Amino acid sequence: MLRIVIGENERVRFRSARWSALASLLLFGAVVTIVASDEPDAASAATSCAQAAEPTMIEVLRLDIGADAELIDTEPTYSLDRRGQLATVGRVTYCLELDGTFAAATFDAPDQNPALLGVPVTDESDAQGRIAVTVVANVAGVPTGDDLSGSIEFYPYNYTPAQTMGVPGASGEVYDADDLHGQLRHGAMQIHAADPATGAPVTVFAYNRWAFAGVDDLGIGNNDGVHPDWTFEQNADQYASARLRVFASEAAGSITDPGALQTGGIVPREPGATAGRTFVEGVAPNADQVRASTFYDGATKRSRVRDVAPDGSFVIPIDVPARQRSHTAMIEARVDGTWARVYTVADVAGGDVYLVQGQSNAVARVFGGGIGAEAELASPWIRTFGSSSRTHAPDSMSWTEAGADNGYGVGEVGQWGLTLGAELLRTTGVPVAVINGADGGKPASFFQRNAADPLDPATNYGRFLERLQRSGVDQSAMVIGWYQGESDHLNPEPHRQGVNALFDDWLADLPSLERIHLVQIHNGCRSRDVPDGDLDVREVQRQISLARAEVDLVSTVALPDHDGCHYTPDGYRALGVQLARLTERDVLGASVPSGIDSPVAVEANLQTGPDSVVRVRFDSVDRILPSGTTEFSISDGTAVVEVIGGPGTVDLVLASTPAPNSTVRYLGVASPWPTTAWGAALAAFDGLPIGTAQPPDPVIGCVADAAGLRWESVAGVDTYQVRRDGRWLATSSDTTYTTSTTGHEFVIRYRSAGATVDIDCQAGQPTGGCDASDGLLRWDPVPGADTYQVRRDGRWLATTGGTTYATTTTGHSFVIRHRINGSVIDVDCE
Repeated sequence: MLRIVIGENERVRFRSARWSALASLLLFGAVVTIVASDEPDAASAATSCAQAAEPTMIEVLRLDIGADAELIDTEPTYSLDRRGQLATVGRVTYCLELDGTFAAATFDAPDQNPALLGVPVTDESDAQGRIAVTVVANVAGVPTGDDLSGSIEFYPYNYTPAQTMGVPGASGEVYDADDLHGQLRHGAMQIHAADPATGAPVTVFAYNRWAFAGVDDLGIGNNDGVHPDWTFEQNADQYASARLRVFASEAAGSITDPGALQTGGIVPREPGATAGRTFVEGVAPNADQVRASTFYDGATKRSRVRDVAPDGSFVIPIDVPARQRSHTAMIEARVDGTWARVYTVADVAGGDVYLVQGQSNAVARVFGGGIGAEAELASPWIRTFGSSSRTHAPDSMSWTEAGADNGYGVGEVGQWGLTLGAELLRTTGVPVAVINGADGGKPASFFQRNAADPLDPATNYGRFLERLQRSGVDQSAMVIGWYQGESDHLNPEPHRQGVNALFDDWLADLPSLERIHLVQIHNGCRSRDVPDGDLDVREVQRQISLARAEVDLVSTVALPDHDGCHYTPDGYRALGVQLARLTERDVLGASVPSGIDSPVAVEANLQTGPDSVVRVRFDSVDRILPSGTTEFSISDGTAVVEVIGGPGTVDLVLASTPAPNSTVRYLGVASPWPTTAWGAALAAFDGLPIGTAQPPDPVIGCVADAAGLRWESVAGVDTYQVRRDGRWLATSSDTTYTTSTTGHEFVIRYRSAGATVDIDCQAGQPTGGCDASDGLLRWDPVPGADTYQVRRDGRWLATTGGTTYATTTTGHSFVIRHRINGSVIDVDCE
């Protein structure tokens, strides 16, 4: 703190770095001494409203508050009104003084229109949301400090207890830091801040009931009565002096798109990165540079500067460390050599993003009793955004801690969604965002995209996509879990068409999406009294997983505590654990136990030998443990007398030779179930043809080069499996597969005469190339790729069906992404 003392009287205080020298000046005959002070630099050192305001601010409003204002559609009479001196508003300080006590809150203005400062008496002045707030107060119990996580509730309406903004620790039972406003008149003017020690929300100040007849509510700090925000207290007549003062500064710029940089949010990271990154867009017409900085405990952790474009616009990346720590992040603009805040957020962290969609088993509230996941797993480092897509509330979207037990509403991600987040948090130490858009009892057609308006609020797809875009994770989400199909149990073909169309649209609108976890439905719900009543849908789901390389089928056969339709929390938790292991391996590159894949049947062949044996081969090489015989059956009625597990196979010993053209099925309803040693169950299947194995033909080999993979055809073999770096990638009926081959190891597998043949391939070079020059990107067309996604400096710009894209190329790096058979291929532009 720097004090300027004129003569013997202290006149002015400036917040500044500490000085280590003394200086004396002669100013108009007075001795002016600049004294290095031992006082703290924090805003809490201020002892009045004027000292709490930032140095660039002027006092624009002053209001002496009476006992009963009755401000219905009319402004109060301010004793000071200088709003006309500001063209725009950047930062504001609202300060309430009550009989010598005071509390001041400083934050980014909700609206840059100076006319909207002061008591919010119009619809246009309605402001509600989570904010970063600096608090100064001389009342015990009020949290003080710079850029605390807080919330604002400014509106001329009535309101009810709710949890609309997801403020951590807020109650839905009493009036506090997070309420739901209606349309009738009452009035609330409240600022709240999280206690740094406990995280609990505390009222900084409140002025209520000024739009309604009767004595108004006033208070600093939490009310000791029923409602912490002083609602219904009607105590304004108890103060001899009550004054509201508003200070404001000119705006240095404004934000047009904050990306994922939002109070309480998760900024997505690339796999393995130590920080999340997002891009913030805005305008600062009078500035020459902008600066993006991240702070922790007051110390700058990361900072970068970018020039402002001639038209005043800017795009700047900001990095937020992917650690279990709350960071403050700030965008500033330099005007005439001075840095001024443009945008500030609190309680933000870098992390990973997982999406959840489907019907009631994706909603996954607490069914059948038991203790929900929240009691054990809830964490401030597992977060979500907004309310569920069923209870869509676009005016109150914000980040909050994830919950799981109640189904719909703000913060709910479901039992397995929260479990998955908790498992990833435990194993990686990195914060997690889980966003759930599920809606119970709906067919696949309900979740479809409106091609004419992808953000159509009348559709589940549009509501979900809007949440992802407004949270800033739509360009970064890499995994989505899909559990749906019970409502399609009589319509397997519409289910196939709807799911495939939905997955195609996700890949178009979520450019970073790499894996889709397709959870195969459990027998039950609409067909619980018919063991094979939903087997047609389950078989379609198996076929979808084999046809799409980006899809992993996850079996629910052996999940515990299934009640005929849903699961108790323990069942959902088991699913969440498996999905976490798959995500760690396939997206985060972590080492996980073998056997986490649910084995998916690929083919069945009658083996040669003295016994009648049908060998079912799966897409995994993990050993399958033996089981009982009741769940396997042959279409001609031939009895299965024994089930023998093996590495990626199950041998069905039959009582006799099956008839020609017979098929095999696996219901997966009654235990004991065949599983891997880890516990992943076989996926159900139906109508798998039983072929006759032939001796394998000799194989010449496989070539991996710039064009991808090519291998020799084998007589009598219809399908080949492609394995990359130890993981099965796709099943192909061709003898070619297009993918980037650099740095990878490939195996081509086929089956003949009961024998498994693996062909090793060596890595080659990536397909095609790209040139970036003269304001135009040009890249080579890739056979089989219909669209290409353009990425500049780590940020997705566009999706195009062509092979050119016009943009400023100087000083930028570009990547062109395409997909072949579900495989994601990135080509760097030179």
